[in-house]
Amino acid sequence: MLYEAEFGNVVYFVRQYVDNADIAADIAQESLLSVWINRENIDPDRNLRAYLYVTARNKTLNLLKSNSFKLHNVYSGELDANIKALSDESLDDMLEALTLRDLISKTYAGLPEDVKDCFMMNREYGLTYQEIADRKGVSVKSVEYKIKIALKTFKSKLKDYLTMLLFF
Repeated sequence: MLYEAEFGNVVYFVRQYVDNADIAADIAQESLLSVWINRENIDPDRNLRAYLYVTARNKTLNLLKSNSFKLHNVYSGELDANIKALSDESLDDMLEALTLRDLISKTYAGLPEDVKDCFMMNREYGLTYQEIADRKGVSVKSVEYKIKIALKTFKSKLKDYLTMLLFF
């Protein structure tokens, strides 16, 4: 399932740095194979998609730095720029954002419907507690309680992730 869902995306990602469709497909295949081989050692709480993209990035970076690739690549300025781009910490941040986005989505999906609905009305649509209470036909205290549950759930689920960010 991962192969079918992500192969084309990984090829597209690698193609941003390697101007050869066959090489990009090879790196994507090697990256997916690496995930499969290491599946027993991958932390189940870790975002598999982010792990895959970090693997693809590292394999692409290794290829770009290899002497045989440099010998066959005429555009050394472009090669240096691609190496720099793949080594940039902002790429790490974008790949890590995949993990955070996935964690937030899973947490949001796990909320009870009434809690999720109140939270969405407040956070996404900017409605006040009173406006939400009026629309749902409940008390303001009920809305406050439901949003408190949502915030407590997010705090609990994101605690480990946020702690990790503070130490790195």
